[in-house]
Amino acid sequence: MLHHISTLLLPFHVQNDELAQRFRNEKYAVRMSRSGFSLLVGWLTEGVGGEAFGAGGGFSGEKGKRGRASVMRVVNNHLRFDGNYTLSSSMSLLMPLL
Repeated sequence: MLHHISTLLLPFHVQNDELAQRFRNEKYAVRMSRSGFSLLVGWLTEGVGGEAFGAGGGFSGEKGKRGRASVMRVVNNHLRFDGNYTLSSSMSLLMPLL
């Protein structure tokens, strides 16, 4: 399967491949602790959380905001979080940044 996916080089290939479409259309369950989920939401919405102070440039500034927005679209479209909380209790997971 990994070899098959590695052969999909162009958008046309992905559009016409049954396996690729299945991966694009499915939602995936992610088990995460409440604190991990809070860090994810904090990073996606504010760009903070999970990185040690001074550990790098991170995702700050306009470029970082666009990067977090891209990750947020993937999260919203393809992931479902399992845990002892509801998505609505944490900002109805992930309003768009832009």
